[in-house]
Amino acid sequence: MSEEILTIVLSILSAVVAGAIGIVTIYVKRKWSAEIESGQFATVMAQVLQVVRGAEMMGAAFGWNSEAKKEWALKEAARLTGIPAENLKTLIEAAVAQIKAAGEELMRQGQDVVPKVV
Repeated sequence: MSEEILTIVLSILSAVVAGAIGIVTIYVKRKWSAEIESGQFATVMAQVLQVVRGAEMMGAAFGWNSEAKKEWALKEAARLTGIPAENLKTLIEAAVAQIKAAGEELMRQGQDVVPKVV
């Protein structure tokens, strides 16, 4: 009887240890992933901001509307970053808001592209 109890206790103990190791592994992986992602976020955001500035320049030069600029920016940002366009929409909108807040919007005036005066 004591041998059966010992077998049961050892089985339970091994299951608890395996579960604890699994939980620690998940925690460490998430922590490392978050650190890597936060470092990459700044780089991706900088690339998206440059793409949106490019879309703003090209849109002013070619007379694109906001949807055409957004479509071009999504395609280019996806190509440069390797992130699907659906996942970049919020970053594109944030970059557009940043450009508007800084007063960096452009418009076409005759043959020239000039800052938009509000």
